[in-house]
Amino acid sequence: MSAQAPAVRQSVVRRLLASADVRSQAELVDRLRGLGFKASQGTVSRDRAALGARKSRRGAGSVYVLPDPTSASSFTAPGGEPGDLASLGASLVLEAAHGSHVVVLHCPVGAAGFVAASIDRARVPGVLGTLAGDDTVLIVTSDADAAARLQGSLGAGPGH
Repeated sequence: MSAQAPAVRQSVVRRLLASADVRSQAELVDRLRGLGFKASQGTVSRDRAALGARKSRRGAGSVYVLPDPTSASSFTAPGGEPGDLASLGASLVLEAAHGSHVVVLHCPVGAAGFVAASIDRARVPGVLGTLAGDDTVLIVTSDADAAARLQGSLGAGPGH
């Protein structure tokens, strides 16, 4: 497969982690290469972090697991630790702006879906919903104050 968009590769990584016990990043690289993807340890590490996959004990060893999509917890930070909105903003939000009832976040390519899902799972008061593209998240809030609070809680100031 020629140059793949990160979102496509991450979708495959998500399916692999959900359907099989993957014990190492090297194993994940091998599985991706077997499916025709060009992948390196660094690529897989970034994909794993963007998806929030972390190691979890299973039997005598550990495997990569994805966050529970029904969990009300905020999100899993790239290092695998529970995170808050400020650390989400610091790690994945490049720029944020709000106006009226909306907040627009600019993220690295392929990260917007993860950011939007993390905000949705956090059940932030005043957030009505999110819509993610490849590198942009649109967040609809109940009012302008909620939009300003959300932007502030993400640790991103005006023009940031």
